[in-house]
Amino acid sequence: MTDREAGTLTVKGFLELKNEVIDIDLCTRCGGCASVCPVNVIAMTKNGPSLVGDCIKCGNCLRVCPGPGTDMAGFERKLFGGKGRRTFLSLNGRCIGREHLMASDKEVFRKGYFGGRVSAVLIGALERGDIDCALLTDWSDGKGLSMGQGKLARNREEVLSLAGSKYVFSDVLTLLSDVRDDPTVKRAAVVCLPCQVQAIRKMEGDPALKGLVSKVRYIISLNCGAPMVDEAEWGRIIEDLTGVGAEDINAFRAYKTSSKKIMFEVKVGTEWKRFELPIYRYLLRVKSAVKWHRCTMCSDYAGELSDITFGAPLVRTKRGKELLDRAVAEGRLKRPGLKRRVFQDLMDTYWAMRKKRTAKATIRKRRKKGLKIPFVH
Repeated sequence: MTDREAGTLTVKGFLELKNEVIDIDLCTRCGGCASVCPVNVIAMTKNGPSLVGDCIKCGNCLRVCPGPGTDMAGFERKLFGGKGRRTFLSLNGRCIGREHLMASDKEVFRKGYFGGRVSAVLIGALERGDIDCALLTDWSDGKGLSMGQGKLARNREEVLSLAGSKYVFSDVLTLLSDVRDDPTVKRAAVVCLPCQVQAIRKMEGDPALKGLVSKVRYIISLNCGAPMVDEAEWGRIIEDLTGVGAEDINAFRAYKTSSKKIMFEVKVGTEWKRFELPIYRYLLRVKSAVKWHRCTMCSDYAGELSDITFGAPLVRTKRGKELLDRAVAEGRLKRPGLKRRVFQDLMDTYWAMRKKRTAKATIRKRRKKGLKIPFVH
């Protein structure tokens, strides 16, 4: 990336990313910078992107970074043209369809937090050969409480082992180079958060980087109400919920055990300790946590540039609709009862409005203080 300043050519690299994004609270910790570094000297850690070698100042990291902002309207025009619609209920970008679905398979349903829809779609796509792998996120084992790790799933068992939404920072985008270089992979699906969707779309539009995502067939976004917190805050949350001191925890993971319970597992030394808690208690504690500063400036609740958003789900592109339609036709997904449909609509509407309202308020306050704010589309 270059800027012409006073007739001179300025080349930008990780130092500029640090100065212009990371150090001024604009980093989303999406991992896009680490995924596009051609010499692999940017690492995703529990404290965010870190330089671990010599930067060659190619500028890739700054070009894909969603932190300073993304021209959402411009990307919408490019991706969707004049097609799709915005509805009051969704409040979440253009879509060509909105469904109310849940997994038909009981095992898949139980593994998911909100109906196992993503897992059901991915399992179907893998078994049909629509994709060869899915890029998913697992809980980190030793990398930090706030940092998940990307993993590839190639079959039903691997998808189910990674089921369940994980609202932690993740290096899942760093797997894109593995997929690109793997001759056994022709098509892949990526499941990620809205900021990561934006980074992928920026890669697609960059002549120097589009090869990195050439095998990505489907971009699937999870609804994100800005629940992300940093390492210290995650420590406080887990300590409050389990009573185990954050300084004693080596690793952490969580999964749903029933419609009302969630299991927390914390690793102390070499021993895993288990704590089953009401889901509402966990959600209330996360809701009251101090959120990651850049998340409070993000208004994209539903990955508005994705192929499909789960949630309800929202279908945005033709290829996304085809993928979902196949899962329905095969009986992998079914329509839930009225109560569940109404609950989903109310939840999506509430969190979308809340996130957009929070973003506007935060940006307004930062602007008054003279602090840097992301580009507002």
